[in-house]
Amino acid sequence: MTTNPAGLSYSLSGAPDTNVGSYRVTVAITDPNYSGTAIGAFVINKVGTTIKLTSTPNPANYGDQVTFVATVTANSGSATPSGTVTLKLGSTVLANVALTNGQATFTTTTLPTGYDYISATYSGAADFLGSSTPVGDQQVVKRDSTTTALNVTYTGSNRLYTLTATVNSTYQTPTGTVTFYDNGNTIATVSLASGEAAFNARWSRGEHSLTAACNGNSNYTQSWSRPVSTAVK
Repeated sequence: MTTNPAGLSYSLSGAPDTNVGSYRVTVAITDPNYSGTAIGAFVINKVGTTIKLTSTPNPANYGDQVTFVATVTANSGSATPSGTVTLKLGSTVLANVALTNGQATFTTTTLPTGYDYISATYSGAADFLGSSTPVGDQQVVKRDSTTTALNVTYTGSNRLYTLTATVNSTYQTPTGTVTFYDNGNTIATVSLASGEAAFNARWSRGEHSLTAACNGNSNYTQSWSRPVSTAVK
């Protein structure tokens, strides 16, 4: 504090602590040649913050495990912010995560395919102002690749065969449909259940080249089986 004239002795009462708020402060001149008292307010404001969001891996495949880390730092001073970070996909809340040492971590395997706009918002705390990540942070989620295998078995009953297509992907059990072909001609389209689609058919005598195709969808890629040659007698 400065005095006029400079260097006067004084006493201070009502000195504030370090918490945010407005404090009444009284200053009294104690110099033997001068007298006077001043009353004022001493204000301690909340500290501004900055939040940064990262994701790994980016890009990812559908069903992949994606980890988001939001880091909140104080714009001044050395204190570490506490409180909660809210993560959103567009307007949908993904999670509310408490900060630990200034970081909030969230992992998910259910992000939709495409360009996912993820935001992170720090709600603030007693001594810290809130902050949000810039609009437009993107997490890219690609369709997961598939493989299709076809198994053909004879039921032993008057040229009746069972075709079973098994579809696998990298991370989760695929959904969608499988189309079966005989010599290039469509014979049936069957929905996948637990990664499999089965179809029973009674064939005419002769050579049959059988294939199955996972048709793919917004989450999974298309794939074809190897041809299976069957001679029906």
